[in-house]
Parts: sequence; C-alpha cells; structure tokens
Amino acid sequence: MNDTSRSRERLLTFITTDVCTARCASCLMRSGPGATDTLRAEDMIRVFDQVLAERPPTVVVFSGGEPTTLGDDLLEAIAHVSLTGVMTRIVTNAGWASDTEAARSMVEVLRGAGLAELNVSTDDFHARWISPDHVVNAWRASRGAGFTSVVVNVGEGPRSRITAERVRDVLGSPVPDVVDDAEKILPEPDPDGTRYFVVRSRLSRLGRGASLRTDYLSPPLSDTLPGGACDLVDPGSVVTAGGRVAVCCGSAPGGNPVLSGGDVTARPWAPAVAELGADVVVRGLRELGPGPLWELAESWGCTTLTPRPPYGNLCEVCEQLTTSPEAVRTLRRNAAALDAVILFRRSLAATSSLPPAQGESHVPC
Repeated sequence: MNDTSRSRERLLTFITTDVCTARCASCLMRSGPGATDTLRAEDMIRVFDQVLAERPPTVVVFSGGEPTTLGDDLLEAIAHVSLTGVMTRIVTNAGWASDTEAARSMVEVLRGAGLAELNVSTDDFHARWISPDHVVNAWRASRGAGFTSVVVNVGEGPRSRITAERVRDVLGSPVPDVVDDAEKILPEPDPDGTRYFVVRSRLSRLGRGASLRTDYLSPPLSDTLPGGACDLVDPGSVVTAGGRVAVCCGSAPGGNPVLSGGDVTARPWAPAVAELGADVVVRGLRELGPGPLWELAESWGCTTLTPRPPYGNLCEVCEQLTTSPEAVRTLRRNAAALDAVILFRRSLAATSSLPPAQGESHVPC
C-alpha cells in the first residue's frame, strides 16, 4: 500500500444520464430504461472548460445511469477532458461486456478516447439485471489495457450473496480491498502500471433503495439522527443528467430542490454555483449537517418529518430532509435564525475542538 488516497481528489462528476440498462431496487439515482434526461457532449465540454478555468478538478467522473448508453457523446467528452491532462473515470454496470469480444471491443474504444479509470459496479441487485459474467468479462478485457485503475465496486450487506470475497474468487486473481471509508487508501500499481482493486461499499437506504430491509444494512447503524456537518457538500462539483449544477452525488440530486440548482447548459457555471452555494439550507448542510437541520426544522414548527431508523450515514438523513417540502420551507422561512446558528457554530469552531465532518460517499466516484 502507499499513501495515495482518493480523499485528496477534486472531483467534477457528470451524471451523464438517468437512462440505465438495469433498474436496480437499490439504485440511489432511481435510474432505469424508462428515464429520459441525458447530457450531450457539447454541454459537458462547455461546463468542464468553465470549471477548469475556475477551480481545476483532478478527476472528471462520468456516471449515471449507465454512461455508455451515450455512445459517441461519452467518447467525445472523455477525449476532450483527457487531452487537458485531467484524469477521467466512468462508473458502469458492464452490461456491454456480454462476451469476451464485446468486452474487448468496448475497452479498446474507451482507452482510445483516453479513459484513465474503469469502475464497474455490482451487487445482488445489479446481478438481477446484469450477469456477474459481464463483470468478469470487463475485468479480463481491461487487464493490461493501459488504464490507470480498474475497479470493481461491490455493494454489500449482511445478507449479500455477491460479496468482495466472492468477486475476488470469481476474478481468479489476488485483488486487494479498498473499504469505501473516508481515506480510501489505494494499493500499489501492478507491474503493468495499473491499480487493480475491489471497493467494498455499504448498501444504503437512498433513492429507490429507501425501503431496503434492515438486514441488508451493515453496521454501524444508529437509531438516532447522526450528527455532524457534511464535508461532501460542494456546490458545483456535480452536474445532473438534467443539466443542473448540484452539491453532491451522495444522494440523487436531480429534481431535489436543495441539492441541485440552475441549469448550466443554458447559463454560465460560476453564477449558478454561487447562487446554489448561497442557499441557507445548503450552507446549513455543509456547516451544521442534516441531523441538526432536522432538529431545527422541528423546533420551528415542521411536523411532517418522520425518522426512519436505523441510519447508516448522513446521506439517508439528508435525503429525507431535503425532499420534505415543509421542512425546506420551514428552514428557509427562518433563514435569519439559521444564519445565526451557523455563525455561532463558526465561532465555536474557532475556539474549540468540534466533531469532524461525517460525510460518506455512496456513489463510487
């Protein structure tokens, strides 16, 4: 192992499309075959060029939905970003790797466009739509292809049949684990220069998976609202499939009245980001966290929030809070009081040791 850590990456994530070849019951983005929102290459390129000039990312992630459904639009965007020297990554279900030849063909096309990292997602829910054989085909075709990293991201819980251990056995080679925690320390590259590893991620009650049974969830779990600020809140770090600037991809931002803002396919990126970042609820999420905001909303008269324990992370609380129209209205109606709480917390932070931010990513960006 070395000291290379994904926690030090500066990400720009394009949720390229809500269209997916699968409709997983656990999908936090609620993607599926019937979705319609999709970014065009020209939109991604225009936004990327603006971000590059304002605050250069170290990695551009193309996620979804299933990004490969974009075809040439995806390849054009990858090529444009890669030519600037910024690393590129896609998050895919490998539905395209139906056999050895199909897998090899797609890998060649992606590498030809300049893609640096291939990140394949699988779990029990994916497997109902995309055979694990596709993951194996994609993995084998990617060995020695020149990627910076080849990753299999495994969502697992106590009752999972598809686990990191089983994936390693099926891949037929010794592959190190990276736990999807705050540090995400990466393994050393193989002799061919590529890092090959499996990421072990926890299943979460988010998006379409909000009603997952408790026995799908890995500890630690909390029966109370988790506290702490969220360090994932970064206005402008995400662009939704509908073309809107967003603050994170730990919960589906598309259509969320707090987590997403202006349409950056129709207006410049920087003012849209400034407007989103100035929102009092967004600032409250970043500096206080969704748990404290929930409690404040209730103290100011919101009566519609119903806790849904156990909680595994802040994102689950955040999604419930930010999709409650009454809670959002209550917080914005009390903006002056909320600003005062935020300023008080800043003053405490300047004079004492406060608990660290507790954000946890659930999209393998």
